[in-house]
Amino acid sequence: MRQMQSRHSPYRQHSSRMAFPKYPPILEYEKPALPREWTVKEAYETPSEKGNRRSDVLCLAAIFLGTLLVIASLLAVFPQNKLWQLQAGPRRPARSQYAQMARWLMAKNSWGVVSTISKRLEGAPFGMLASLSDGLSSNHTGLPYFYLAEFDNVPQDLAQDNRASLHLTEAQFNRCTEPENPTCVKASFSGKIVRVDPAEVPHAKSVVFWRHPEMALFPKDHNFHFYKLLIEDIYLLDTFGGARPLTVDEYFAAHLGAELL
Repeated sequence: MRQMQSRHSPYRQHSSRMAFPKYPPILEYEKPALPREWTVKEAYETPSEKGNRRSDVLCLAAIFLGTLLVIASLLAVFPQNKLWQLQAGPRRPARSQYAQMARWLMAKNSWGVVSTISKRLEGAPFGMLASLSDGLSSNHTGLPYFYLAEFDNVPQDLAQDNRASLHLTEAQFNRCTEPENPTCVKASFSGKIVRVDPAEVPHAKSVVFWRHPEMALFPKDHNFHFYKLLIEDIYLLDTFGGARPLTVDEYFAAHLGAELL
């Protein structure tokens, strides 16, 4: 009895002679050999998964073919130069043609920022968006016209001091994405904004309403009048190296071909 207690005592150290139970060996099963062109995922795919995969491949192929057809259709419909204009925006003059570049910027823009000496702010500068037009269709004169209401801040400022500036950039018609990039053409036209004489009103009306037909429906009781900017100074920046000198005479002497309009 004492021997049994000693043998089964938990405090008894196991002897090196003690035999431990032997577990059965782990059976290793050979994996079925897969064809060389198969992957493990493909071998164990269900029929529905295989069908879905085939559908995905067919959809990608259809999208690819559709894209090719669209590109081929564009190439067939648009000449090469017109397709380039569609992707990169309207053509512009060479960067070395400063006067032509300024005229092009004025002709392409339909609005800008007009800055005046504010009456309400007691002489501080004030800027306001204003619609503009410098000509009809392919006949752009380079002289911007405006259609402004008497109660707007700009006409009130002009009645006291008609000095003003007009600021334009080609980013306004999505020709570039960052306006402050030196290669994104921009210009400031400074001078005096005056009210159009009665004899010139029919011309100003046709010019402004051609580009902004909605303005013809503006309420008459708001006292809208036509104005124009008499340009005295031009500040043009179209690439690296700072602003380019440009005189008013050079600006109005520049010619815009039909390919730039």
